[in-house]
Amino acid sequence: MTLEIKPFKIRDIEIDPPLILSPMAGVTDVSFRRLLKRCGGVGLSVSEFISVEGLTRSNPKSKRQMRFYPDERPFAVQIFGGQPERMRMAAELSLIHI
Repeated sequence: MTLEIKPFKIRDIEIDPPLILSPMAGVTDVSFRRLLKRCGGVGLSVSEFISVEGLTRSNPKSKRQMRFYPDERPFAVQIFGGQPERMRMAAELSLIHI
């Protein structure tokens, strides 16, 4: 018996293969994500957890964590923080970036 895993969609974006890379701080950097994508291992790549404080203050590390290449698409950015206004700002920055 074989298990058939079918692609799925998030809005109009097809995720195929139907696997999402978990965001892991210190692990899912751009090199790791690209390697997995090239091997056909994931359908959706996700950034490391990115601090909204660092991102909204133009911290170089936070900007580096958001870096991606077109061949990683579809790509998602995962942010964390405790202040709603900073979360909004970081989400807007993420949309501009990707």
